[in-house]
Amino acid sequence: MTVKHLFVSGITDGADTTLVRPSNWNDDHSIVTSLLPDADDGASLGSISKQWSDLFLATGAVLNFNNGNLTLTQATSKLTLGGSGATGTNLTLAAGGTSLPPLLFTSGTTTTIATAGEMEYDSVVFMSTPTTGARGINLSTMYAIVEAGGFALATGAGVQSAFPTTKDVWTLNASTTYYVEGTYNITKSTNAVTTAIAFALAGGASITSMALNVISYVSTANTTVTANNSTYVTQVASTVVTISTASPTCIRFQGIIRMNGGGTVTPQINFSGTAAGTPTMAVNSYIMFTPIGTNTQNTMGNVA
Repeated sequence: MTVKHLFVSGITDGADTTLVRPSNWNDDHSIVTSLLPDADDGASLGSISKQWSDLFLATGAVLNFNNGNLTLTQATSKLTLGGSGATGTNLTLAAGGTSLPPLLFTSGTTTTIATAGEMEYDSVVFMSTPTTGARGINLSTMYAIVEAGGFALATGAGVQSAFPTTKDVWTLNASTTYYVEGTYNITKSTNAVTTAIAFALAGGASITSMALNVISYVSTANTTVTANNSTYVTQVASTVVTISTASPTCIRFQGIIRMNGGGTVTPQINFSGTAAGTPTMAVNSYIMFTPIGTNTQNTMGNVA
């Protein structure tokens, strides 16, 4: 490290080279070992108005706070937070704002061998590894729930949104597998109709494949039933999943949708005829979409 005085001497050097001469003051001065303040916590490096521009540190450099209480150590492509505090070390992030989050991951390739304690992001899902080799996904679930009062459905036959505006059109990513789950509690009136489920694709959306296990039954709330109907749905087109009835119907589904092209997906239902009165998607009916990997991924974790 070198230091240079702010002043410049105008006096010429004397003949005796063994003495400190004015030109010596004007030269850069090297710091051979350490640059120390006059006392512990006794000086600042820069100020609020006189700030250093850049800091260059060598390989293996250590930022040492309070004699080792907290350290920040560099190694090859790695920065380690450590310290000797009796209660451990802690990294506290400031709260995020309207344009910046407190922590932002950049997507990249996952490690060849997942090491215990890792957290990763590959632009599809977040992953963590509790024990070496046992990488798993951190769930990031999107959902919509019908609010109090329910959602009034159209009475006629034909596909219609299963959820109200602002809760019905989902943007799903390309080349991504989603776990899908939902419950539709539908009240009807006097006319007996079947109910089908469907998914409308738009904006370039397309699926690689899908498989939903669907169970439906006819029952009013808080009433036990012994009979139900079930089917296995592998298409986005309307698929009948209930018997013909005028009574309240519950449709429960869960499974996988693998997206090929990204775009919008709208959950729909379809009555087979006119459902007289005021058919309603009851309060707390819901649907969930959870990304779990790419559309070709079939395993994750310590499995063989």
